[in-house]
Amino acid sequence: MNKKTILEKASPSESSKKTLAAYILILISVLTVSAQNNSAVIVFQHANVIDGISREPMRDVSVVVANGKIAAIGKRIKAPSNAQIIDLGGKWLLPGYIDAHVHVNFKQAQRALRSGVTTIRQMSGGDDIEIREAHKKGRTDLPEVLASGAQIRPDMASSANFVKIFPELSDMKGSPVSGVENVRRVVKALVSRGVDHIKVLATERAGTPGTDPRKRTFTDEELAAIVDEARRAGLKVAAHAHADDGAYAAVKAGVRSIEHGTWMTDKTLRLMKSRGTWYDPTILYWETHQPSDPILVERARTMRPLVEEVTRKAYKMGIPIVGGTDFNYDDGQLTIADNAAILAELGLTKMEAIKAITSQSAKLLEIDHRTGAIRKGLEADILIFGSDPLSSLKALKDIRMIVNDGHVVFNNLDQ
Repeated sequence: MNKKTILEKASPSESSKKTLAAYILILISVLTVSAQNNSAVIVFQHANVIDGISREPMRDVSVVVANGKIAAIGKRIKAPSNAQIIDLGGKWLLPGYIDAHVHVNFKQAQRALRSGVTTIRQMSGGDDIEIREAHKKGRTDLPEVLASGAQIRPDMASSANFVKIFPELSDMKGSPVSGVENVRRVVKALVSRGVDHIKVLATERAGTPGTDPRKRTFTDEELAAIVDEARRAGLKVAAHAHADDGAYAAVKAGVRSIEHGTWMTDKTLRLMKSRGTWYDPTILYWETHQPSDPILVERARTMRPLVEEVTRKAYKMGIPIVGGTDFNYDDGQLTIADNAAILAELGLTKMEAIKAITSQSAKLLEIDHRTGAIRKGLEADILIFGSDPLSSLKALKDIRMIVNDGHVVFNNLDQ
């Protein structure tokens, strides 16, 4: 229940007035504590910094965090008298990870943060707007969320919750979503919910045996209408696409990124290069989805090598690549750090692989003006590691401290 509803339902009784007064006092207290914590100054001394942008690390520098942001970086920084001093003794400091493709609920989002992911692009709706708003209100145990609200696909109106979520689209209930006018209506409905981006399925799914990932879902005209309607609202579109014809049509329509891209040809990759389209191969999907259905077993066997080859080609052609996982973060073993390691095996340098899960993802999501790097004025989303990730990317899983929006949310520096 939101605050407005609480206030509207309050009765004028003395008991209700006391309850309301108590509620207001609690709210003021929470906001005051949050403001006090957010104003704390932390100085990390003797840090080796990979800032997510530079070609080389900065060694033995100090990083100052104040009011939730990075206030200064340098060798000769005098710590303020009220600062908390943390001597890293040569440990490594990097930006928080940005996972450009996840499917999480509240608990899974918390697990994502514990693995170093301070920002996520949610690709399936669910609780994404609620998680985003909880983070905005001060939940530092949650990463920042860029919400999609729902996936646009032909069968979306068959969902039992469709009318509840989109009452304005009740006439579409149970029918395939098709036609230029209807797809525009769906985009408008999502925009009205306050989403941050649009996700469309340009081909069917791979992870369900009853769908065919090589099959197109929308026409060229429908894809163009989806992108155009999103653009009118100032939003970008991410296109799930396995088959080449669906991916090509999505790129031609003007999507911001292609997700998966399993069967993409050189023709589509060249179009992506010319259009500036980003590529998110989500290579580790089958690692966390161990299927028993024979159809899915065969897909896992054949699709993984194909997407690896497409990734190699895309990298050689200079197409910008990011590290989305397609995880729900239930596994507890693999993380986005493993995604970076796979990208390095496929041709990216170690530094490029690190940028793929930090500053590059921030650029894709158009939030690089406030996060994704260790630069003055950006949000203090920071990870501390025990050893040099440029020597071995395995170090990216050895997280000793996590700072989310300037708050230390995990601390194991003494390990």
